[in-house]
Parts: sequence; C-alpha cells; structure tokens
Amino acid sequence: NGEDSAWARMVRDCRGKVAKFGFGPEAEFWAGDVRTSADGSRFILHTPGGSAEVMTPLIGKHNIANALAAAGLVHQALGMSAGHAEPRALVERCIVQLVVRR
Repeated sequence: NGEDSAWARMVRDCRGKVAKFGFGPEAEFWAGDVRTSADGSRFILHTPGGSAEVMTPLIGKHNIANALAAAGLVHQALGMSAGHAEPRALVERCIVQLVVRR
C-alpha cells in the first residue's frame, strides 16, 4: 500500500514482485474520482494497461484500497488489467470477490 508510511522500507526488504497501489498517479494501481454512498463505492481504476470504472457494494477508503490490491494481484497473476476490453468484467468480478471474501 503506497499510502503506508512504511512502504519504502517494506519494498527495500522485499525479494518478490512489487506493485504500488494507492490514491494517486504515483502508484501503478490507483483510484481516481472516488465516490461513496450508502449503496457502495465507485471509482476509476487506473492500471498500467488502462482504466475502467469500478463499482462495489463495499463502502470506505480501506475497502477501495483492498480492491486496488486485488487489481494488482489479478494483473500480476493473470497478466490482465482494466484496459483489456474483453476481460474487463472478469477483472471487476475478481476485485469484488477477493475483497468480499476476506
């Protein structure tokens, strides 16, 4: 989580792949135009491969951060991002399922 003050130290000590997520363009996976309501959250997911609007029934910045982490995992594990036209629904479904099944 690029929003975490310990991020730089954790990355320095990590031997695996690292993907930064957060709420600004300095991250690889970031949320823009964040809107929340009693019905859930909406945001624009920005990834290295493109952007897509995401809607989730989950409310709160922490849940959006979890969705960003899930997007990073989907990207690294499956090589997919929000910019893929065909698997866009799959990416969105994976994000919601990974976050809800915590």
